[in-house]
Amino acid sequence: MKVKMENRVLTINESEQEYYLQQGYDVVEFNKDSGEYDIVKYATGGKSYSVAEYEAMRVKYEEKIKVLEEALDDSMSTSEELTRDQMITALKAAEVNFKGNISNVQLKELYVEHIKGDGK
Repeated sequence: MKVKMENRVLTINESEQEYYLQQGYDVVEFNKDSGEYDIVKYATGGKSYSVAEYEAMRVKYEEKIKVLEEALDDSMSTSEELTRDQMITALKAAEVNFKGNISNVQLKELYVEHIKGDGK
């Protein structure tokens, strides 16, 4: 098994894996197609990031959150166009079990989850 930190690659026994993960080494496998190492298991400690690297990760994270929030708003707005009775009818047709005195918010969430979503 191989571990890598920055440009240093070591071959280790599997019994040493936890130690190297804690020291900041990632467990890697060589990808013949790309000619680079692919990370199989990330280090659990021993890594530090510069302020610039942290800021880049934070900006990327915030952009992803914004995209997800917009997608959620879009999916919720489609259910707001329907009346309560229309959503109940659609959920019953899809054989979704729910209590009769469900709130409008819970009804919209169920509708988005089962009718507009993936149905799980």
